[in-house]
Amino acid sequence: PSQLPKEQLEGMTVSVPVRNNGSETVSGTVTAVAGGQQVGSATFTDLALGTTINVEVPVTLAAEAGDVTVEVEAAIDGHEDGNASDNKAKAGLTITEKVYAYDYMTEDKYSPDYVIGVQTGNAVAAIPFRINKETKLEAVSVGWGQVDGQTIGLIVLEYDPEAQPDGNGYMPVGDEVYYTEVAQGSEVGQIEYALPEAVTLAPGTYMIGVSYTGYALAVDNV
Repeated sequence: PSQLPKEQLEGMTVSVPVRNNGSETVSGTVTAVAGGQQVGSATFTDLALGTTINVEVPVTLAAEAGDVTVEVEAAIDGHEDGNASDNKAKAGLTITEKVYAYDYMTEDKYSPDYVIGVQTGNAVAAIPFRINKETKLEAVSVGWGQVDGQTIGLIVLEYDPEAQPDGNGYMPVGDEVYYTEVAQGSEVGQIEYALPEAVTLAPGTYMIGVSYTGYALAVDNV
């Protein structure tokens, strides 16, 4: 995520893709560092040549609002790594009071030049959110590049991040947890829509999104 509420730091993990570009099967450790301190680690074993796996690294960060950079590094056991230049990666994260987000929007993206949608019918766009600790969803924020005052739908669906695409290439989703309709409004930009009542979300992964018509939803191209 780009922004994560303090309460969701509990049970937080970082999914790190590790690929073996070497010449033999290897085992090793992925370490996470923030603020110069190790904040988590996890091991992987018997990773075959040419194989990629996602290593789930439990991470413990200070529950303080502000920006933090997490750097991860993979190291193999018992072998000299002939090319360690691609063993590290890092990402920035903002710890917030309540906001949970995955996008990296800038003001210039809220324009007709950066919208997605469909010519006919309804478009549904959603992002998977992993909930580590039970929480209450109070509002959904949507970025518009253009508006026409239509009625939009706010939707929450169950989602299995391990699910595989169906025969048509579509990712399956689970049961509908919540749905409501609200007026889109008349302003472009990042608009927050308060829900009529807070929705309790148990730990798990959910698709949270919006349904709308035409070309309207702004995207960050990241």
